[in-house]
Amino acid sequence: MKRAKTTFLASLSIFLSATTVNAAPITIDFNDGTAGSSVGEFYAGLGVTFSNATWTSTLGDPLAIYSSSDTFRPKADNPIIATFSSAVSFVSIFGRDVGGNGIRIDAYDSPVAGNLVDFDEFFGTGIGVGTEATIAASDPSIWRVEFYQPDSIVAGEGMVWDNFTFDSDAVASVPEPGTLALLGIGLAGMGVARRRWNA
Repeated sequence: MKRAKTTFLASLSIFLSATTVNAAPITIDFNDGTAGSSVGEFYAGLGVTFSNATWTSTLGDPLAIYSSSDTFRPKADNPIIATFSSAVSFVSIFGRDVGGNGIRIDAYDSPVAGNLVDFDEFFGTGIGVGTEATIAASDPSIWRVEFYQPDSIVAGEGMVWDNFTFDSDAVASVPEPGTLALLGIGLAGMGVARRRWNA
């Protein structure tokens, strides 16, 4: 019986020490929407919803997004907002035709209000035709990002957003197949030992 308990405890400790696996980065290329429609909760199944974002087929890619209210020129007082269903650790967004008004991403630790935990920005020149940049923010507690043009120095300069990538901080405990096999062998051994003990 002592051996059966030892086998059980060894199997249990192996099972409980299962490795953890981080979720892979998720990239949304926005090509699966409809031009002129609001993005909203379209990607809720991936863990993110958008506010003030509309699909557009302007400026190259089949589809990208721009501001629902300010089209190609979202500003800090009316940004495009992405809110996550759980905290993420990394977010990036690609800007196309980035000019002198620039692009900026602000990351917050709360779905509403909260503290600014990271930001990134990039500035092109003039009206930015052909200038592209990816901006990113990272922190283990990102619940919301806002992206927009931080300046208004170049009249008429606008751009679109594409390729939104985020990496979930959620970690799942997943036993490796070998661990499960060892647990099964241990439990079978316990059964054999118990039968011998009872015989």
